This record gives sequence, C-alpha cells and structure tokens, in this order.
Amino acid sequence: LHFMGQEAMLALIHDVTEQRQHSEALQYQARHDIVTGLLNRASFSARVDEAIASTGAAFYIVVMGLNEFREINTALGYAVGDTLLEETGTRIKIIAGSAPVARVGSDEFAMLLDSGTYPASMPQTLRDLLATLKRPFEIAESQIQMTACLGISQYPTDGRSTALLLQHANSALFQARQESSGYAFYEADNDHLAPERVLLSTQLLRGLDEHRFELYYQPKIPLRAGLAYGFEALARWHSPDQGLATPDRFMAVIESSELIHPFTIWVLNTAVEECAKWHASGYFVTVAANVSARNLLDSLLAERIRQILTRHALAPQYLELEITESSIMSNPERSLNVLRKIHDIGVGIVIDDFGTGYSSLAYLQKLPVDSLKIDRSFVVEMDRNGGTRPIVNSIIEMAHSLNVSVTAEGIESRQTMAKLAGMNCDYAQGYHISQPMAAEHVPEWLRRNIPDTQLASEM
Repeated sequence: LHFMGQEAMLALIHDVTEQRQHSEALQYQARHDIVTGLLNRASFSARVDEAIASTGAAFYIVVMGLNEFREINTALGYAVGDTLLEETGTRIKIIAGSAPVARVGSDEFAMLLDSGTYPASMPQTLRDLLATLKRPFEIAESQIQMTACLGISQYPTDGRSTALLLQHANSALFQARQESSGYAFYEADNDHLAPERVLLSTQLLRGLDEHRFELYYQPKIPLRAGLAYGFEALARWHSPDQGLATPDRFMAVIESSELIHPFTIWVLNTAVEECAKWHASGYFVTVAANVSARNLLDSLLAERIRQILTRHALAPQYLELEITESSIMSNPERSLNVLRKIHDIGVGIVIDDFGTGYSSLAYLQKLPVDSLKIDRSFVVEMDRNGGTRPIVNSIIEMAHSLNVSVTAEGIESRQTMAKLAGMNCDYAQGYHISQPMAAEHVPEWLRRNIPDTQLASEM
C-alpha cells in the first residue's frame, strides 16, 4: 500500500472484548444452571464421563432430592423458590468442597465424590449434607424449613456408564425416601422394583383420572354415652391387575409422587360429600380422612378443606384428619402451622397409631390435637395376654387429663371392648365391630347399629 509516494501499512483495529465476553457468557450458560450457577446436567454428565475415562478409579455419585420444594414453590412463588435453590446449592458446595456439584432436575442436585477421599467418611458426609439442608433458610423475612433424601451409586460396582450410574443413584433415592436415615446406597436386589414403580405410577394416575378409586368406611363406635358414631375413610383402588387393592399396595408410591396432593383432595372431597348425605338422612356421624407428611407442608391445605366443607354444607366438627406421629416430626414447625390453621376452622385433629412414633403425651400439649388412636399392636397384645394393659390404661388416663379423647384400634373380641370400656376408653374400632364397607352399605349399617334414642336426640 502506498500513500503520498510512501510505502504504508493499513491496520484495522476492532475491539472484540464485548464479543468475546458475550461468547464466554454463552459458553458459561451452556454449562451451568441459570438459577444456582452450579453445573447443569449435561456438564455434570461430561465430568462423570471424564472420571470414568481418566483413571478408572472408584467414585460415588450422590443424587439429592428436596422433599418439600414443590410445595414451597407453589405456596410462596417462583422467586422464593429460585432463591431457595440458589442457597441450597451454596450449602451443598460448602460440604462438597472442590467436588463437582450440579443441579440435575427441578428439585434434584448431584455430586461426584472421589472414593479415595471419602470412603471412610462417607456416612458422615451424607449426614452433614442432610443436616445442612434441614437448617432453616432465611428468605424474604421468612424461615423456610426443608428436608432432603440422598441416593448413592458407586463406580464401577453399580455401573460403568454415566447414564447407568445416574439411573442407579435415582433408584437409591427412591429407596432413601423410605429409610429413617434419609439416604440409601444402590442395591441391585431392589432394582427390579423400578420398572414396576413406573408402571404402577402410570396406572395410579390413570386410575385417578378414570375414577377407579373408591372410599370404604370402617365404623368407630362410642364406648361411653353421649358420643357420636364415626367412620374412617379408607381408599380402595380398582386395579386392572390386582382387583380391589388396599392402601398397602399403592399408597407408598402415591405419597412419594406428585399424585399425593390431588389424591388427598379427592379423598377429602369424597368423604365430606358422603358424610353430608348421611347427615341428610338423619345420621349425624363424623368422618375421618388420613393425610400424609407431604400434605402437612401444603400451606393451602386449610383453605382447600374449608372450600370442600362449604361446597357440601358440612359443619367442620364432623370432619377429622388422621395423621401419624412421624408425619408431624418430618418437619415439625411447618406441620404445626398447617395443623393450627386446619384446627382453627373447627376440623378435628387425630394422632393415628399413637405409641409407635416420636410423640409423648407431654408433646401433645404443644399440638392442636383433639383425639388419639392407640396403635392396634397394644390392643391386640392386651387381648392375648394382658401384658400391655397398664400401658393402654395409662395412655387413656393421661390423654383425658389433656382433654384428648381416645380410640382403641384393632378390636378383635367383645371381651377387649368390655375391658376398654372399663378403662373409660372413648371409642373402639376393629374387625370385631365391622370390616370397612362401601359407601352404599353405610346407611344400612347405621340403621342396624345406632340406637333409635340416639338418632332421635341428634335429629
């Protein structure tokens, strides 16, 4: 190039800083989760691939599932949910140190831990993870409490590919939800259950859509004058494979899935509707429905119950919710808040299977509890050899001192009923009285069993 007779050089300078930053930002976003800043699933899988290819040394995949996140997200909004996810990721990173951490699902995280570093301390590391996630989160001037479960798979024992290791860690995560420790290592012996669970979940969802569920009702009769008769609503599923299936065949899958919320609302709505029909016929009985630990984390449950009662014009004192001791203790603070809202409506709160969980009678003073049901194991044992009679008697006396009524479950004989009546037990329930029955058989049972004098006084 010549300029004014002189040889010259032309240089074009273009500032690519912004372009390079934009390119780097795009690359970062492609590798990381936008909410938490952690690795995303694709990047985490690539890290696992590298670990498999590099040395072949053993390592662990830990998948973490947040038990209450979806309920929190629904109740408090996505902004709070995103902040909660971000802070959860921060806490996990503190425990993980330099180990890769990723968000691999809407409410799931994963870690890759070198077994050379963690084998001896793995149980403690898992406990530390659960403990740090259980501590309350301070978000938007509110304390939010959440729990988690952990599923663990190991390379190469549990698989030699990333996909298989993640699949097996997720299988272990499902098992962890049934374990008191909150974590579980993958066991091949349990893996045959995974396809069955998927099929069962699909069938249950279809069953709810196609009205294949039905409520059966087991009577609860008064042992003292002046008390109302009642019924416990128990779900039955008209399964395409099993016929009429009882809850032990399907409730574990429902409780561990998103089905639990629509299923519980269906149970409550159906039970209240049936009870209102019995009232219209002159039978002023109560009806009790069972709710799970996850239901007690739903801040909108009280309002939904109020709407159901209003829709069917049933007074709230005729509805009871049965909860287990363990369901309260899974997240005591949040559960207590939900229970108080429900109790404020006028709905009765019943502790089911009392004596098998965490609670003491002293703890009942802190709960909005109206009644408790002595676990059937105590009643059956009392019937057989009398060994648990002092325990049953003490529970009844102390419950009454707290103005809490008592129902004895598992009544198998007239003699047991007489013994319980002599202890001033309030109600009895069991196969000796009646097996659960379909709704259409309840009016006939009431006609045969409720004294005319009581019916006349209630009408």
